[in-house]
Amino acid sequence: ATGPVSYYYYMQLCLSHPEFGYYMSPTNPIIGEGAGLVTSPEISQIFGEVCSALFQWIMAGCPAAVSRVDLGSGKGTIHWALQLFVVENSRALRQIQSDTISKIRRGGWDPSWLDSIQDIEPSSAFTMVMAHEFFDALPVDIFKRTEEGWNEVKIGVLASNEENTLPRLQTILEPQTLPRLRP
Repeated sequence: ATGPVSYYYYMQLCLSHPEFGYYMSPTNPIIGEGAGLVTSPEISQIFGEVCSALFQWIMAGCPAAVSRVDLGSGKGTIHWALQLFVVENSRALRQIQSDTISKIRRGGWDPSWLDSIQDIEPSSAFTMVMAHEFFDALPVDIFKRTEEGWNEVKIGVLASNEENTLPRLQTILEPQTLPRLRP
């Protein structure tokens, strides 16, 4: 890049870069004890049981064609219930999810891993979408209102006079007329 980058782009690189992204390395302990974060399914089985009970209760009054979509499945701990689609772009997490699900799978449903929710084929089946802690890890644009108007918060390199030092990052405000929407 030749200048500051959007906070969205910076966040996306930090989380999903194929080689260095937080969620992408199989050697990076992401979720669980000694890792960067702990989710409620890791703390207690109760959350998964409540979700499964709700799902089964919904299924009891629905047609036979039912599917479940999970966005950002973590380690797959919650998946002792029925599961069809797991939307996950991290190959490392897919392997962890597959290992977890294969140990606890019931009902004969085999999950399908997808890169995007758009990859789900349209269906007349009742679909339950879970996004437990999924939105916490989505890249976002940040805007700040100042006396001069709206500014986009961007990430740039802090100028340094010292040689042989790693670049330091800083936030930079860039004037915007209107926040842009991402597709």
